[in-house]
Amino acid sequence: MIFFLACLLHPETQKKAQDEIDLDRPRLPFVDGICNEVSRWMPVGPLGFPRATSEDNVYEGYFIPKERFLNSDGSLREDPILNSAFGYGRRICPGRYLVDTTMFIVVASVLSVFNIKRKDDGDGPFCYTYTGSATIRHMVYS
Repeated sequence: MIFFLACLLHPETQKKAQDEIDLDRPRLPFVDGICNEVSRWMPVGPLGFPRATSEDNVYEGYFIPKERFLNSDGSLREDPILNSAFGYGRRICPGRYLVDTTMFIVVASVLSVFNIKRKDDGDGPFCYTYTGSATIRHMVYS
């Protein structure tokens, strides 16, 4: 679902990825990047502790700027792009390769045959709200 939302919000990104689809996977870094970003943006199973702060924070005398990730040793990581959807080290998800391959196939297949866009008469505000518990789900609107 997050992939479709990303295509709606960024049609130029969708077009660039579609242009790459006719190549094979090692030559599809942009499509691969979309899969990584979808996993990082809103992981399906958001279990575990947050890996970034949503606002500036001071903890035991240390200033932690908002939206900054921490390295495993607790030091500030300057790289804002961190894909930690599958965990790290000994507790890394054993199904990460299955998920990675499946997501790549689905994303590449959808982009090769569809243009994801709003319906033609959709002039209302674009609204996307999700709820999180054990999994992330789209909020039901009535």
